[in-house]
Amino acid sequence: MAHIPAGIKIDQTSAYLLNAGFKMIHQGKVRDTFEIPQRGLLSVASDRVSIFDFVLNARVPFKGACLTALTHFWMTEILTSLQNHLIPSNINPCFNAAYDIRQTILPELNIGNCLLTADLRGFMDPAELIFRKCFGGSVYKNYLETGMAAGIKMEPGLEKWTELEKALFTPSTKEEVGHDLNITQEQYYAMTGKKGEEFIVKLSEAYETVLNHAAAKGIMILDTKLEGSSKLGVLADECFTPDSSRFCMRDEYERAMAEHADPPFKDKQIIRNWGKQVKTPWGIGIDNLKPQIPEHVDFIDKLEVPEDVLKTASFEYHDIVHRLTGKELHFYQKENMGV
Repeated sequence: MAHIPAGIKIDQTSAYLLNAGFKMIHQGKVRDTFEIPQRGLLSVASDRVSIFDFVLNARVPFKGACLTALTHFWMTEILTSLQNHLIPSNINPCFNAAYDIRQTILPELNIGNCLLTADLRGFMDPAELIFRKCFGGSVYKNYLETGMAAGIKMEPGLEKWTELEKALFTPSTKEEVGHDLNITQEQYYAMTGKKGEEFIVKLSEAYETVLNHAAAKGIMILDTKLEGSSKLGVLADECFTPDSSRFCMRDEYERAMAEHADPPFKDKQIIRNWGKQVKTPWGIGIDNLKPQIPEHVDFIDKLEVPEDVLKTASFEYHDIVHRLTGKELHFYQKENMGV
């Protein structure tokens, strides 16, 4: 399980499930997962926020609801030809089966932050499936040193965040603590075989579909992290959210590239920027600290994030939901999820 600050309480939804006697089988940086016997797994997206591999002792209002709504939107309305792990409601097939859980056994369940999914334990790929339409992130550092990315020789002289003709697949490991490690495409296919190759083709096509939808709204998705089961051909976890993807407005991207600067991301970037300016006993910026060092963790646990920073981040999450779904968060929840 991910490190959760000692002073932070679990979200009210997770507390409600624990008090009702349900077993939490995993606690991640943002999500808590509960086992619902004979029904599946209930994924609860919290308002917790993590930067630089630390979970901060702070909450971004409605962050979990925004992540949940976007994942539901992509899986049920846009990527309808790609199998996913969501279980539809028996009462109203347009909703997720979390709606049925609330209607039958847990009347106080906040389904705005919940999705009931198939139990894919033992079937998930042992890698993060990362696709990059714009060439940046950790693989860009490898490229500067070797000219390669994910084992693929790249064109020389590419500027950071260059838009590629075709999205590049750059898998990585899944590390419980610290940074994930980049691996090559060959290493991923060695683990997953022919089914892995077929799955990546499907996910590449899904990314292209999402890119086209976002482009019509003036939005770019520079890169994205997906998870799933190549054995079953199933997309799982969250997808195309501000926590798993880098969103940017097209006009802001073009302006930044003209200035040879990083584009502004529509996510928790304002919190990252704040974190880079925090004075610590070891220098400036919590991006220079390591979650493996207890003293660093203790320091992070006691940090207070300014309220205006959290509110601005919350606005960005709300805004991306509105732009992509065409509905404000509460309307999407009501009309598409039964909240």
